Amino acid sequence: MALPKLLDDEGEMTQVLVDALEQIFNKYAVDKVMSREKIQQWSLDTNGAEKQLSEESIDEIFEYFDVDEANNLTFGGFLQLYQLQTENEPEETLNDLVSDHSICVRRSPKKSGRPSQQLIVIVQGKHGLVIGT
Repeated sequence: MALPKLLDDEGEMTQVLVDALEQIFNKYAVDKVMSREKIQQWSLDTNGAEKQLSEESIDEIFEYFDVDEANNLTFGGFLQLYQLQTENEPEETLNDLVSDHSICVRRSPKKSGRPSQQLIVIVQGKHGLVIGT
């Protein structure tokens, strides 16, 4: 199964991916930033207990990615983290998107000879909103 396009031709995240990541970030952010505790919760929810980020890995997030003056991860830093991951392990980024129960990947139906495509869908309540392929 082909992955949805996560990076554009210049290697930057697609707007579709940025929109999906914004949904995830906003689930955990308080006052538009993620504290250490919120990063731990995001890691647990995304990866499960057996693959949760170590304290050392979380320290590296705060060291290498954009943080505010109180040392909380900003949305920009969250995007930096995912830019790096998506460049190196796009399947892991897709797994992270799917592990967030408000985001899923679905195959669109074939249309008159055109192949189906992978879609990233944000589920809002009972309805899904297709945000891109």
